[in-house]
Amino acid sequence: MGGDIMKRIFMILFIVLLSATMQAQSFKAVCVGVNWDEGENCAADAVTMRNYLINKLGWDEDNVECETNGDATKIAIESAIESITDNQYNYCLYFHASHGWDNPRYILSGNLPSNNSISPYNLQSWFGSHQRYCIFIDACFSGDFILSLT
Repeated sequence: MGGDIMKRIFMILFIVLLSATMQAQSFKAVCVGVNWDEGENCAADAVTMRNYLINKLGWDEDNVECETNGDATKIAIESAIESITDNQYNYCLYFHASHGWDNPRYILSGNLPSNNSISPYNLQSWFGSHQRYCIFIDACFSGDFILSLT
């Protein structure tokens, strides 16, 4: 219960700070959610994030891509991230809700086997030299995953 409350508080603060910095700026987002077991909410979380950015923060619908479950393949995610990091966008947001592993560190995409999972190296190379982006990962071992980014 306490973790859920802290997670919600962090998410609210994150959105408030993000929206304050996004005023009059160009931006794009990719929201990914992958359910692997019945009753999971990962895909719904990605759709909720997309809808919040569009309906509450006023982001342009064309600039917020959402990939869920089987459509959230590693290739689709790579393509979406690389499209948001072109220089016409000042800020980029990447939201990923899925399962994570710690050894080796990776998060799941919508296609198995694990060689289609996403590593910290993958994300780093897909964002390339783009300077202004925010990565939000809702998965087990996400803290270790983020710490692996250099």
